[in-house]
Formats: sequence, structure tokens, C-alpha cells
Amino acid sequence: MPHVLLLAADCSICRGHSYDSLLRYYLGLEVKQECGRTTITQAAYASKLLDKARMAGCNAVHMPLEARCQPSKDSKETPVDATFYRSVIGSLRYLVHTRPDIAFVVGFLSKFMEGSADDHLAVVKHLLRYIVGTLNHGCVYSRGDDETLIGLATPITPATWTPGKAPLACYSSSGTVQ
Repeated sequence: MPHVLLLAADCSICRGHSYDSLLRYYLGLEVKQECGRTTITQAAYASKLLDKARMAGCNAVHMPLEARCQPSKDSKETPVDATFYRSVIGSLRYLVHTRPDIAFVVGFLSKFMEGSADDHLAVVKHLLRYIVGTLNHGCVYSRGDDETLIGLATPITPATWTPGKAPLACYSSSGTVQ
């Protein structure tokens, strides 16, 4: 995963300032600032989410989504408590702010908030098992000699998009910003 450039002018820690004036915790975001590097995690928030879902002591998995997992909106499984499902998905959507590794899965699971069933909840539980094993993961912003920002864009052009249908092909491009 490429590092993102931290746009801070100076590193006050390197100049002998105390750690007391630095941001440590804000709205569930845990911030650790070091010289040239800032790490943002949500370990405490994720732990509370796991407690709410009764998944705190479960076994961890290594992938956020099982291979060939294809739940659909037309599920024939038993419906689950919609309030609970929406609450967990809403909490996961907030967790995505520091966990881009789960963004796709959370967006995918958000599609089933209207008619959630047991198979959808099973995928949510799998994702929560992944979070158990990656509780301290987050975003790292570092400042260094190489001041390039690497990005990826996937545009959908009129040639690849048809109204009412998914795009058949998308063209990706990447580059640097200096």
C-alpha cells in the first residue's frame, strides 16, 4: 500500500516540543504523531463494535471477504433483525475512515440494508472476524524526501457506460502529483 504524503510544514516533535500539545484522540480516531509520521487508527472504536456484535472473542480470519461470496438481494434465507444489521453496517461505515482495506466489503454489504438475511449477516460476521485480527490497523501518513503522491483513477467514459447496465470495461491510470 503506498504511503500518502503528510502536508505538515514542520515536525514540532523533532524540535523538542512536548507531546502534551499533540492530538491523541478525537471522535473515535486515535492519533499517534511521531517525527515525520502520523498514524491514525480506531482500535478502541473497533473493539466497541465487536462487543456490540458479540464477536469480541472470535477467531480471526485473514481476508475481509470470502472468495466467491455472492449474496444477492433476492435471498431466500431467513430475514435478520434489520435494526441490528443497519447498526453494525453504520458502525463499519465509520470505521472505513481509517480502514480502506474494508471499504469495498462495507460498501457491498450496505446494499443489503433494506432486506438483510442470514447469508448477509454471515458475510458481516466474516468481516468482523477480519477486524479482530487487524484491530490496530489504520492509516499512516509520512513525510520524507520523496514528495510524490501516488494515485489511481478508474474513469467511466461514455464509451464504457450504458444506462441501466454495469460498465463492461474500465480503463485505469496512475501517476504522480508533485
